[in-house]
Amino acid sequence: MTSSKVFMAAGNDAGIAAASVAARASFKYFWRELTWEYRRIIPGLELSAVKAKFADPGREGDAEHMWLGDVAFDGDVVEATLLNQPNKVRSVKEGDVVVLCVEDLEDWMYAIDGRVYGGFTIQAMRVEMSPADRRSHDAAWGFDFGVAGETVLVPDWNAKKPGLLDRVFRRSVAPAAESAGLESEHPMSENMAAEFAKAIDANPNGFLHEVGRDGLTTLHSLALGGSAGCVRVLLEKGADPSVRTPSGKTALDLARQMGWPRVVALLDRGQA
Repeated sequence: MTSSKVFMAAGNDAGIAAASVAARASFKYFWRELTWEYRRIIPGLELSAVKAKFADPGREGDAEHMWLGDVAFDGDVVEATLLNQPNKVRSVKEGDVVVLCVEDLEDWMYAIDGRVYGGFTIQAMRVEMSPADRRSHDAAWGFDFGVAGETVLVPDWNAKKPGLLDRVFRRSVAPAAESAGLESEHPMSENMAAEFAKAIDANPNGFLHEVGRDGLTTLHSLALGGSAGCVRVLLEKGADPSVRTPSGKTALDLARQMGWPRVVALLDRGQA
């Protein structure tokens, strides 16, 4: 059994409710990062998880809010593994794989170089904690959550990475203004475009036509993850933008659904 980190908060707290709304609205940035994490040879994330509410039928008063890892998303549903052992809920247990809608999610977060991104409900709780309780909370997680109440969605990919002393003394590397990283291209999509083109030439069927276990082609997956640079390469190499997912969505549908304007523009041209 995994030791669970439990921090209490009022279930009807307006700050927590608002934080969950903001988390759902920004889920695309979490998924953009995981789109590339799942393509890395060496993992870059130290943590990636979503949070949802669980309750046994007829026992809503005993609901628990728990984190899930190994997150998958196909544009329709989120599939993830429960990381916590419930204290009261009996209908799920640690290690269960559950299927959720994005609307069911209460939070998301990932960590790179010890720094947490996302964590909306966590920040809503941290801002109400005393400095001592906040330090204890952060130490229990083992990550840098930054300024209390300030949720950062993406890293400043151009900033210097925290060094050893930064990590030991838990000093944050200041994030850039969010406009610098939210709608800009993920660096892996930009940096790998040329190599990606070579990989497609070496295995055109695999990258252009094969469908993964989630029912998505590579074009579907990278459109869902907002990777305009590599979507452009796929279209140039002949990927078919009219192909549909098992639920009937094209890559353009997925990009529009997630709100990736640059990918939408590319696919609009590709289907003209």
